[in-house]
Amino acid sequence: MNCPFDALASPTGLACFDKKRFQDPDNNFGDQCHKRMIKNWESAARSRARKQAYINELELEVAHLMEENARLNRQQERVR
Repeated sequence: MNCPFDALASPTGLACFDKKRFQDPDNNFGDQCHKRMIKNWESAARSRARKQAYINELELEVAHLMEENARLNRQQERVR
């Protein structure tokens, strides 16, 4: 497997999880696959954290805009 997409060529699409290769301690491919799996998991965790921070930021902005809208509506009612 030279290309990262070669794993997709297997019937399950999970060639690096082949038990024989994954459990062989002398097999460098298993180590590389395990490292890649961990890096992918960490990357996904960072992505989820960024997404959650962005959602929190948007929710805070919505709350502030709703407060400002209510304030402006009250101000408009006083002018009338």
